[in-house]
Amino acid sequence: MKKRKISAFITALAMTCGALPAVCAEDAEKSGFIASLGLANSDLSLQSWQSKVQIDEGQNTLKVTMPADNKGGKSTMNGLGMFVIDLSDCYFEVGEVSVDKVVIDGKDIALDGEKIIYGADDGTDNDNFRIELFSVFGETKDSPAFDAGNTTVTESAEVTFTVRRDGYSGGDKTVFGNVISGRKQFSDQPMNGYTISAKLSGDPEAQSYAGTSDDSFSLSLKRGIYDISFAGKGYVTKEFKGFKFGKRARPEEFQDIELCKVGDVSGDNKINVTDVSATAGYVKQVRGFADDYQTKVADVNNDGSVNVTDISKIAAHVKNVKKIF
Repeated sequence: MKKRKISAFITALAMTCGALPAVCAEDAEKSGFIASLGLANSDLSLQSWQSKVQIDEGQNTLKVTMPADNKGGKSTMNGLGMFVIDLSDCYFEVGEVSVDKVVIDGKDIALDGEKIIYGADDGTDNDNFRIELFSVFGETKDSPAFDAGNTTVTESAEVTFTVRRDGYSGGDKTVFGNVISGRKQFSDQPMNGYTISAKLSGDPEAQSYAGTSDDSFSLSLKRGIYDISFAGKGYVTKEFKGFKFGKRARPEEFQDIELCKVGDVSGDNKINVTDVSATAGYVKQVRGFADDYQTKVADVNNDGSVNVTDISKIAAHVKNVKKIF
């Protein structure tokens, strides 16, 4: 039901907006941002969404008016389900941002500024930056910045806010995921005792984070673009370069992260003749590997290439002549 409501809301917004003005990202870079203000009632059956407009860096005011009803009069919203500002394609460019004032039907609304979410997850895979005053699908559902459920709008709603490219607002963002040992198609074994390292892309100083006691993890960082790696003793490290961190609470890439032991080419949590055969097949160019990570797993001596030395080391491990780890 939740997905259907979101889809219906997005479809209705598209119909309400109609043609958008000719504003492109290049124009926004020259003079500020591209923004829109959205408002919906509690069950999302009525909404008003401002067409995208170009705003300047600094203080701006956006306003939406109530759409006409089927008799030509103004509609009324009794209780709000969504009240948001979206800034297009700038999630990692927005710096300091604040909501300065909210006016509904000409009257100022009291706000708890600490509960406004800056850089909220809007459920889409893009780089839009959302200022969430309230959303039944967001963090503000259980901790609203104002009494959204009892707010009535008969004429208009407007928000005055300030946005800059320098500074930072929004606090730490937390993402959730889990790690498994081996390839998912062979095993669903939880991974324990791993560590997570993260650093801003291009920053030589990495910050390290201890892994949790079970397969699930939560990672809290300021929004940004990071290089993030997952490692465990005896396992081949998995790296995510240039990962866009912060908007999505449960990014697909972090669900069932597969870590394989060194030499476990098949990913079945065993090192046996199957792995010897797979590596030999690769070296002889009979068959390739599924991805770059499998190649790293087969590169037992860690010299950057898979060759007969790696075949020998895996075979020696299988025969208990010399263990890999």
